[in-house]
Amino acid sequence: NTGVIGGKFLRRGKYRNEEGKYFHFSDLKVHTDIVLGGFSFHIEDVDVATQSFLDTQGLRGFSSVNIKSIITKLVLKLRRKSHTIQKVFRELDEDKNNYITVDEMTRFLHNYFSHDELSDDECLMVMKFFDTDGEGRIDYNEFAAKIIGKDIGVNNYSTSATDDMGDTQGSASVHIDEEELKKYMEIARSAQAADQAKSLTQAALKEFQTKTEAMSNDAILSEFRLYDQMFDNTITLEDFKTILVHTISLDQHKADAVIGEVVRRLGVQGDILTFAQYRRAFKLQ
Repeated sequence: NTGVIGGKFLRRGKYRNEEGKYFHFSDLKVHTDIVLGGFSFHIEDVDVATQSFLDTQGLRGFSSVNIKSIITKLVLKLRRKSHTIQKVFRELDEDKNNYITVDEMTRFLHNYFSHDELSDDECLMVMKFFDTDGEGRIDYNEFAAKIIGKDIGVNNYSTSATDDMGDTQGSASVHIDEEELKKYMEIARSAQAADQAKSLTQAALKEFQTKTEAMSNDAILSEFRLYDQMFDNTITLEDFKTILVHTISLDQHKADAVIGEVVRRLGVQGDILTFAQYRRAFKLQ
C-alpha cells in the first residue's frame, strides 16, 4: 500500500529518472533517494537475491544483508582460530596498546577477505559493528562481547554450530548510511592518530631515558651551557631539539614527542626553556 489516494501508483514499465534518462539498476543502490511519480523514496535495504546481483555488477551496497553475512563469517573464523578471546584480540592489536584501530582491523580483515570481497568502506562498517561506544577504536570488552555474545569473563567458547552465530543473527542493526560512515571514519582516524601519538611519545620517552641514564651531570650541564649564549640560564626549544637529535641521537619525530611532553608537563612558556626545566626534563618518565 503506497498510501497514495487515487488508485494505482505505478505500473510495470520503463520510467525516467530526474536526469530524464531511463532508470538503470545502478540508480537503485542502497541508501540512495529516487523520485517516482513526484514522490521521493529512500532505498533502505535489499533482499539477498538483489544483493547477490549487485555484487556481480560491482555495485555492492551498504546493505545489512551483505554486512551481516560478512560479520557472521568473520565471527565464525575468529572463534575457530583460537581457544581464547585474549589471543585473538592480541593478534589484532598490533601495537599492543590495548585497542584495535581502523587500520589494524582493515589489515586483519584482508587476511580473510580479498579486496573484491570486502571494500575499505565495508571494513569500516565491520569496525563500527564492534565499536559499540563509537569512540573510533575497539577495546577488549567490546570485542569479546561481540564474539562470544555472553559474559566476557568466559574465555573459552564453543565452536558448535548452534553457538557459533553469537549476536550476529540477533536484532542489532548494522545499518549505516554513507554520511554516517564518513563521520565515523573521521572519528576512527582521529582516535587512531591519538593512539599513534601516545605510542610515539611513550617510545620516545623510554629511549630518551635509556640514552641519558649514562650521561653525567657535567655532560648534561655542558650541553646546556653550549647553547646558553646570553648566559641567562635559558635556551630555546630549538636548541633543546638539537641536543636531543645530535647529542642524544633521537630521531626527529621522537625529539618532537619529547619536547611536546616537556612543554606539557613542565609548563614551558613560549619558546624558552629554563635551566631548571632542562634538568627536570631529564627525569621525565
